[in-house]
Amino acid sequence: MSIQNFQLILYRFISTGRLTKVSIVFNRFIIILIMLNIFAFALETEPSLSQFLPFLAVFEYASLVIFTIEYFLRLFVCRQDPVFKGRFGYIRYFFSFHALIDLLALLPFYIPFIMHLDFRALRVFRLLRLLQLFKLEKYMMASSRLSKSFSNRKEELFITAFLSMMILLILSIVMYYVEGSVQPEKFSSVSASLWWAISTLTTIGYGDIYPMTGLGRFISGIVAMMGIGLIMLPTSIFGASLVEHISHKDTPKDS
Repeated sequence: MSIQNFQLILYRFISTGRLTKVSIVFNRFIIILIMLNIFAFALETEPSLSQFLPFLAVFEYASLVIFTIEYFLRLFVCRQDPVFKGRFGYIRYFFSFHALIDLLALLPFYIPFIMHLDFRALRVFRLLRLLQLFKLEKYMMASSRLSKSFSNRKEELFITAFLSMMILLILSIVMYYVEGSVQPEKFSSVSASLWWAISTLTTIGYGDIYPMTGLGRFISGIVAMMGIGLIMLPTSIFGASLVEHISHKDTPKDS
């Protein structure tokens, strides 16, 4: 068996582009392992579970071996992908987006052996592979519908976002002049008032900054009511576009 034939067999086994039954099982196994690693990392920070740290360490090192093998296997068979064919296919794959994500996922495991730093939290970047590994036909159709729905209403969404920013800026300036003299430590500038406007307009309202004057409270009430509408407006625009697109796709064509 030639090296190219061996690479082709491995490529079909681990491919994320042309999914087969075997590659789907393999890639789902990698996804589950990724999620378990993140869950294990969260458990390591729990003081009450310190007795399980040796088992979590064994699982971490076993995962390191699997992820490392997977990375080099993908690098080994990358030229079987039409995108990376050619003389410099390995180099182009090495600097590709997904290969760099894989490398960032491995670095948190190896860096502690080189320097005394804890970069294990960087493994969360492997979650970015979820969109690549689940390239099933149904998922791609849904993704395409979302993209087209956004594109069809991008002008309306842009205007809504622009108006929201203008309202935030105007209200920040108004509240600076209304409350600045009463609460100079909280409404000390327009930028400080902007934090209040954002938290109020988005109805978060942490309570760290709030108006004390009657006029300020009246304006704050108006802003809170406007926030509900400004959040619902882009949602309704995008939702209507999505429903319209789905209805158009599902309508049978006249024969």
